[in-house]
Amino acid sequence: MKAIMDVVVAPTHGGGTCIRKIFEVPFAPFKGMDISCGAWKSERKVISVTLCLDDGDPYIHIGMGIDEVKTDDEMDKRLAVYKMHGWKEPTLND
Repeated sequence: MKAIMDVVVAPTHGGGTCIRKIFEVPFAPFKGMDISCGAWKSERKVISVTLCLDDGDPYIHIGMGIDEVKTDDEMDKRLAVYKMHGWKEPTLND
């Protein structure tokens, strides 16, 4: 099944950018599950899981919470690391 995983990269002063990875999963993830990704220094816990059935293309949404950074410059660098690992900023088609 298609899975859409979101993280918000946000500086401590507010604001932030959502970054997304879309992939296929052979099983349903669950809240509290550890997920590893090369964009992270260590595993992160799943914050929320939602099965979305509203349209003709069902999917699982995986919320990974906030990846907090100190400055806008750090946010830009962190977003670049995510993008190197296949994450993208969401579009209206996602």
